[in-house]
Parts: sequence; C-alpha cells; structure tokens
Amino acid sequence: METRDFLLRQIEQLGAVLRRLLAGISGHKYPDDQSTSIDSTQQALSEVLDLEPGTLPRLSPEELLRALHANKGVSEENQDLLADILSTMAENATDSQQAQAYRRQALALLEQLNATSSTYDLERHGKVALLRSLT
Repeated sequence: METRDFLLRQIEQLGAVLRRLLAGISGHKYPDDQSTSIDSTQQALSEVLDLEPGTLPRLSPEELLRALHANKGVSEENQDLLADILSTMAENATDSQQAQAYRRQALALLEQLNATSSTYDLERHGKVALLRSLT
C-alpha cells in the first residue's frame, strides 16, 4: 500500500511539473529557455521511468513502452499525457533527429493506447494521423 501511494504521489508530482514545463515551453520567447525546459522534462521523465539521465531521446518506442509497463502506477490517462508531452518536445526540439525520436515515441504510445483501450477516442486517432504524416 505504501509503495503504491508513493508511486501515485510521484506520478502526480511529475504531472504537475510537466504541466508547468509544457506551459513554459509553449510560452517562452528565448530558444535557450526552451532547451532548458526540454532538458528538465527529459530529466523528470527519466527519474520517474527509472532511466539513466539523457537516455529518453535514444529509447526506441518499444523500450519506452516496456519501461512504462514496468511502472505499475502508469495509467491510460498518464500515457496519453506523456504522448502529448513528447509531441510538444518534438515541436520544440532543436535537433531534427531528436524531434523524430520523440514523434516516434508519441506515435507508439498512442497506437498502443488505441489497440488496448476499451473506449474509442477520436482526438487520439487524429493525433495518430498527424504524427504518422510527420514521421
């Protein structure tokens, strides 16, 4: 019970941090601030997913899905939010290879959610179509 509460609290904290970072990424005027925000987001995600710092952009989509499934506190909503975060990071990445990696990760997450979710999400299908056109 304590482990679950701890994981849920960590995930909630990550969600709050990521929301602030997304707001910052979309509202920054200076490119240096964007790269700092992306680095902070990568670091926060690496901590929650128990990854080595800096490995997130190098993870294959399959490895990211395995890391998420290993974390028992991850829900469908969290994965959907993570796909949005990865898409935003791709839009603001300065390196085109890194942007493509984030798009592939987001696409894999959304496709996996579409395959396993018991509810149809039209918005998610639209995101998948957009990401497929960009990758």
